This record gives sequence, C-alpha cells and structure tokens, in this order.
Amino acid sequence: MKENDRVFIHVQGPETTFTFTPAISKALDTLYAEVEQIWAHDGPAGHNQEYRLTLRVSWEDLRKEINVGQYVCVCGRLHSGKTGWVVQIEDNQVSIVSKKIEGKIPQYLKDSDDAIESFKALANFLEITEEPAVFHYRCKPESGPLPPRTY
Repeated sequence: MKENDRVFIHVQGPETTFTFTPAISKALDTLYAEVEQIWAHDGPAGHNQEYRLTLRVSWEDLRKEINVGQYVCVCGRLHSGKTGWVVQIEDNQVSIVSKKIEGKIPQYLKDSDDAIESFKALANFLEITEEPAVFHYRCKPESGPLPPRTY
C-alpha cells in the first residue's frame, strides 16, 4: 500500500456489524496510516457540500480498494510478481486467475488446468496494473487489396 491509494476503513457498527468506509491513504507509518475520508452531503438550498475528515487508523483496519475484473500484480508474500485478473473478493482475500503460458493458448489446453492458474492473495499486497495488450491481426485483407492512398 502507498500514499494516495484508495482504501476502505473497517468500521464496527452497532451489534457487531462491520462496514467498510471509502477513504484515500495520505501518510503511512509502521503502526498506523492517516487516511482522508471524503463524502458529499446536500447542504442548504440544494447545494452539494463536500466534507473531508483525516483519521489515524491502524493497519488492521485498512483494506486496499480492489474490484472484480481489475488486472493486478502481487507485490509481496508467496505469489510475489504474479499477475492476473481479480475474480472474487471475500473480506481481505482476493482470488486471482492468470495464464500459465505465454501467447495464445492451444486448443487442446483450453479446458485444462495446465493453461490457467488460480491463487489467492491479500488485498493490501496488490497493485492495480495495466492489462497485457492483445493484438489481433489478419495476414491478408478480407476483401482484396487496400485502396490507393490520397494525400
């Protein structure tokens, strides 16, 4: 986790219910983090007012904001350096799937565990990263030669 990451603050409500409140990390220390909560509220005469509150919270009460479908890189622990797509989030555990082989997956491996790997990582050890580029091209134009260029 680093400064300006979007995070959730773990808040205990009445009767031991837990909610996660969105915030942005501002200052990091070994025992705590300072986060800024930002929320909007309808003010007088229908004007939307923005409120900001800076809190100091323990690391145990923070979870990095990760969403299903994002492409992530694991930055620590057992799966460090692995990349993949987030397919499920349960509390602080994130399930990720990744290709085991480079390039196009051969037809005979498409339904096999030899092509796809699944693993779990803690949300706070993930970095959102760019998806790998996938290029599709055709060797020959489908409808004949290209038209002449006009300058």
